[in-house]
Amino acid sequence: MLNAEKDSWASREEMDKWFEYVLTIMRDAAVYGITGESSKLINSDLKEYACKLGKSADLKVIIDMYKELSLVKGLLMFNLNKSITWNYTASLLRKGLVI
Repeated sequence: MLNAEKDSWASREEMDKWFEYVLTIMRDAAVYGITGESSKLINSDLKEYACKLGKSADLKVIIDMYKELSLVKGLLMFNLNKSITWNYTASLLRKGLVI
């Protein structure tokens, strides 16, 4: 998403799945940042990325990003414009989590 210029979501369900996936990665990064233990991560297939994010990003930034993405995910039921949501989410990630 950080490098893509146009949204690739086909439907609201796809957007919801994407947010669920990213929120899990954020959770894993926060857990790793706090504990330093990769055995507590949910996405073991993305362990390397979550650990890198947990080491490099400030915990407050990860938590704030999690809150903001959770809020956007909760607003999906209101039929948000895909392109605007994509652009907003990408700008949040670029601003807070460039690693």
